[in-house]
Amino acid sequence: MLLVALPEEAFFRGYVHSRLAEATGPRGAIGPVTRANLYASLLFALGHFGTSVSVARASVFFPSLLFGLLRERTGGIVAPVIVHALSNLLARALFAGFALT
Repeated sequence: MLLVALPEEAFFRGYVHSRLAEATGPRGAIGPVTRANLYASLLFALGHFGTSVSVARASVFFPSLLFGLLRERTGGIVAPVIVHALSNLLARALFAGFALT
């Protein structure tokens, strides 16, 4: 799970989110969600359409907002990587349990 979570978080939260935060400033878009987090999460969700276009692929937008919030609150990517990996593990377990894989 870390083989997916670590590179994705390093790119989307470590690089994209950081550059967007520099460009957009600290102002929020909606409540605690900053514009940088919103834009990075949209890009994260769009990036997941590369393998297939479906509602399930777009659903990564909402966890991405959480990953971005964790990045902003902790100032690093360790927490988002851990939560991302655990989210992937939970999704895999649920899909296997419901025979959706």
